[in-house]
Amino acid sequence: MKSLLVLVLCVAVAIAAPPQDEAPPAEPAVEEAPPADAAVEEAPPADAAVEEAVATDGSAATTDAPVCGSCPEVSVQHYKAKQCEPVYDRALNPCCPVSYKCPDASAYTNTPTTCLLKGVTYNIGDVVPVAGPCRKECTCQASLLDTYPAEVVCHNTECPTSNFDVKAGCRLLFDVDQCCAVGVECSEQILSPAEVIAENATLRQPDCTAQGRNFFKGDVMPILTAPCQHCVCTEGYDNTAYGPGCTTIDCGIDYKFAERLKSGCVPLYSVSACCPTDWVCPGGNIMVNIPNPAFANVTENYCEMGAIRAPAGMSVATSSCSVNCVCSMPPDFTCVAYPSCEMALSSLHVGILP
Repeated sequence: MKSLLVLVLCVAVAIAAPPQDEAPPAEPAVEEAPPADAAVEEAPPADAAVEEAVATDGSAATTDAPVCGSCPEVSVQHYKAKQCEPVYDRALNPCCPVSYKCPDASAYTNTPTTCLLKGVTYNIGDVVPVAGPCRKECTCQASLLDTYPAEVVCHNTECPTSNFDVKAGCRLLFDVDQCCAVGVECSEQILSPAEVIAENATLRQPDCTAQGRNFFKGDVMPILTAPCQHCVCTEGYDNTAYGPGCTTIDCGIDYKFAERLKSGCVPLYSVSACCPTDWVCPGGNIMVNIPNPAFANVTENYCEMGAIRAPAGMSVATSSCSVNCVCSMPPDFTCVAYPSCEMALSSLHVGILP
């Protein structure tokens, strides 16, 4: 009897349970959730994440984006002067441009009757707003020769040394927005280290620290890792080259050397310096044209100057072992002068650009 009852219960359970084919499919549950495409559209694109992560100083702003070091600042100044647009390839470099797309030379050169600066046209006699506290009263002026292009001429400020009595124990005070010293500070008493200990004197604590060196308010602070930043110790300085008390140096490449850029020249930079020290031009004596058959067939992603051509990542011969000219960011070569041949060779292996 018990066996018959168990058999009846098992049959009842089997009848009550729906067959496996009748179970609700998993797909409706997936359809009720937001589609994957919608989730991707709401999230910022990968490029945006990288662009937000790269601050002015190259530091990463979000944890999801790649950790970025600083991108070259010195060696791309002529690209900015030519109004070139950076080209990114996240596969090659997730943070920095790999090349630039430059307009025709007419986009950044003057005519005999107009001056062009940062995309704005100025007529003869117009005041031209040029960056930099030491450049005053900049105007567009006609050339002495009628057929030559006009040029932007500025009156550079000269800082007289007689404004302040700088004697022993005194220091000049500077302001990041002023060209010349704004004051002088003198200590009331100068003590030797031995006298400091004997008198139990308290040494003044520094107001700023930059790259391991201490400074007081009003001191100019050289930032070797960011030579195009001019920093003065000031209230709120945050130990970076891009915070309060710092400003970007404008070398004036766009208005001083527009004709060199038009001729296909590139700046020659020096290590730890912001502005070009010389120019490398087609047919000049800095680059040496040693024909390389492998380079002649390159049709994309290359640098070219006159008859000299090289693919991205390659260097070309120069007349000095302390000068490197590398196709690091096409279409222009990047040329840098180093204090020694050993440093130039080492930089080629490391691949670091200013």
